[in-house]
Amino acid sequence: VDTDSGSSAFIATQAEVMQSPTVVAAAVASLPPPTHLAPEASAVEDALDSIHASAISGTRVIALGYLGEDANYGAALLSAMVGAYVNEVRDSTLSGQEKFQSSKDTELDELFTEISSHETRLKELRLENEIVGSADEAAAVQAAQLSDHVQALSEARNRRIELESRLAAGGATVNQDDPARAALKEELRQAR
Repeated sequence: VDTDSGSSAFIATQAEVMQSPTVVAAAVASLPPPTHLAPEASAVEDALDSIHASAISGTRVIALGYLGEDANYGAALLSAMVGAYVNEVRDSTLSGQEKFQSSKDTELDELFTEISSHETRLKELRLENEIVGSADEAAAVQAAQLSDHVQALSEARNRRIELESRLAAGGATVNQDDPARAALKEELRQAR
């Protein structure tokens, strides 16, 4: 048995599959009718009575035996059983994979439907709240506005420092009531 599982229970199960009515019937159907049986006798029932499959302990090998009347037919039957077993395992595997694929396709369709439902609800919420654009776009706009405010604050601070420097440069010699000085003080107040 070509499998990654070396457990004796698995190999024993495969031996049972190999001598199952489905596999034996497929093997008998692939052979010409046996000459040692009466025409009214069932070749499948005779084969089920004549064959034996058992797992060899500690290996991945299944021993097949035939205890019927026609040794040549028995050899052909055992060989056909191996082919039918391989086909059965392949068909079973394909069927399992198809079912798995079908369930995953259904699950994927449900996820796409759910995504579509969420997108529709998101559009409705944006319309209800008059939101244009995404959160990333809103964050980018806020960052740009914040940058503009920082720039304006920096310019105002620089203007204030310049005005304070000009007022300080006048010193005590400048008249306190001088209109130029009063204008500078007003500009300083606005800058602050």
